[in-house]
Amino acid sequence: MFRTRIQPWLPLLALLALLGVTAAAYLPGLGGPFLLDDWGTLPKLGAYGPVDNPLTLVSYLTSGNAGPTGRPLALASFLIDARNWPAPPWPFKFTNLLIHLFNGILLAFLLLRLSRTRGLDPPRAAWAGVLGAGLWLLHPLFVSTTLYVVQRMAELAATFVFAGLLAWLAGRERLARGRTRSGYALMLSGLLGGTFLGVLAKENAVLLPLLTLVLEATVLAAPAAHQPAPTRPWFGFRLLFLGLPAALVGAYLLGLLRHASRIIPFRGISIAERLLTEPRVLTHYLYLLVIPHVATGGLFTTPAPSRGWFEPWSTLPAIVLILGLIAFAWRTRRRWPALAAAILFYFAGQLLESTTIPLELYFEHRNYLPAALLFWPLGLWLVRSPGAGPRLRTGLAVGTLALLAGLTALRADLWGNRTLLLLSWMRQDPNSSRAIVRGTQTLVEQGHPLAALAILRRDSARLPEDISIGLMRLSTACALGRATPADLAAARRAAVTSRAGSSLIYQAVQRLERQMARHRCAPFDTADMLALARAALANPNFSHDPALRQEFTILEGRLYLDAGNIPAAYEHFAAALPLYVKPDVALVTASLLGAADAPRRGLALLNEYRQLHPLPPRGWTMRRLHRWWLERSGWYRDSFRHVRRLLESSARKPA
Repeated sequence: MFRTRIQPWLPLLALLALLGVTAAAYLPGLGGPFLLDDWGTLPKLGAYGPVDNPLTLVSYLTSGNAGPTGRPLALASFLIDARNWPAPPWPFKFTNLLIHLFNGILLAFLLLRLSRTRGLDPPRAAWAGVLGAGLWLLHPLFVSTTLYVVQRMAELAATFVFAGLLAWLAGRERLARGRTRSGYALMLSGLLGGTFLGVLAKENAVLLPLLTLVLEATVLAAPAAHQPAPTRPWFGFRLLFLGLPAALVGAYLLGLLRHASRIIPFRGISIAERLLTEPRVLTHYLYLLVIPHVATGGLFTTPAPSRGWFEPWSTLPAIVLILGLIAFAWRTRRRWPALAAAILFYFAGQLLESTTIPLELYFEHRNYLPAALLFWPLGLWLVRSPGAGPRLRTGLAVGTLALLAGLTALRADLWGNRTLLLLSWMRQDPNSSRAIVRGTQTLVEQGHPLAALAILRRDSARLPEDISIGLMRLSTACALGRATPADLAAARRAAVTSRAGSSLIYQAVQRLERQMARHRCAPFDTADMLALARAALANPNFSHDPALRQEFTILEGRLYLDAGNIPAAYEHFAAALPLYVKPDVALVTASLLGAADAPRRGLALLNEYRQLHPLPPRGWTMRRLHRWWLERSGWYRDSFRHVRRLLESSARKPA
């Protein structure tokens, strides 16, 4: 299989076969549901009407709130699958699969070029590239990237990083052959184009210069690599376009250490604690990459944060392991450059999402790009190992690929079944509030509400500071007509002491408010729900956030509205307006008053908003551009006119 006399088209045929096997393995998962952040991103397809004209197109493309760029390129890609909302998940997941397959092709050619720098002849280099890419394509860990629709962002960022690296290698070869102008132009276009387009899909593409620098320090520094002449322009070019961007990213990440002891809003931990926790997270990622699993904690994995060097005990050993791997790779970069490149590429690729930026602690899709080179050393060993015969190496390669394909098919089948998936996540991570809440919701949907309530009561006693579990317990008890004072007390205790999840508090109390409006939370009344909302507002971990204070003030107004107390509702809505001046808040609260047969109060609220001055979002972010566009295009003006016209029409009617 790996002998040089084999026809050169056989690796290409093998790559096509691997693409087919990958597609077949993923097929059972394409019928799965939307999950988690999908619901925060995809409904924007219909937020401004069907995306079928330039006005709604720009409104949609600027509506992203993930990161400072808003990731408009990823948003644009969703238009392939739907131009309005709601929409079925199958087309989105199918497009994600196609992108994954295309990334596998790019990676195969990237590894082929890198293998040539190791002195391999073209057939062996092609086999090494195909095997390295095939192992990555078929790894079951990446099911949670490919079948999680919104992580098309991570897929597209990897696409442009791979394309940028390929352009760099091609330009480098031209430079080594003396084609200076076209070589520099190709390398520069790959770096700038790959970084710019990749960042518009997801910000971790900004690591492209650093990842290129990793290759320059390892496999591209080896004697067998195509080496451009060591001239001053060559050193200056790498310093300016690789070293400087990498240094700027490092400086930005280090700058966040100024706030190392400050509690991260909505996370319940500090940046210092996050830095202590991430080595444990990275160690777990590596474990899942080396020993593939069908079932993992998935999207709801919530590792316990490290509060000290030995709290938990695995914190320091994980730090030592990570630092040891990096030191080993650096020391052996001359002797084993491919292995060193794989290790350093992995940790460099994790730099943005696994250090000081205050993101969630754990998400499996963060391995998608960083792990791209991890299986390449195995591919190299299989094609060039002198200690193993061709049949043994062929058997090892085919057996490993078949094993991964089987595990991926089983994992994709799990992801295609919403009920089994959510219950599996609840079993896998019994300390994850998200997994518990979603799992018990599934039990209720499957006709087992009493079992769900028993789990929630047990887990809220076990995790008394977890607000989402406490509120889900109360909500479920209300829905069953079995709410007790102990359920309310548990929710209030968690609301006062919780360090994280304020947005979950608001969503859960909103759910309780709807139950109150339908008189489905006996024996509790509006006063009890108001006390619960005020207990959350009194929590010192949340009181600094004006947007959250505004949301809870509006929620109090809605509770008064449900109780028929129009003056108190109006008072709270009016008090909410200046807390965080946004036109959306005025439109929603005025509409609520109109729907409650209080149109004159709604008109008065709009008049009060006229006296305020909306504040644009901080910094030059996509959110600010989006606000500017909605104002410039007249969307807000037309919305206010429409709401005012409805309220005036209603006010003219007899009571």
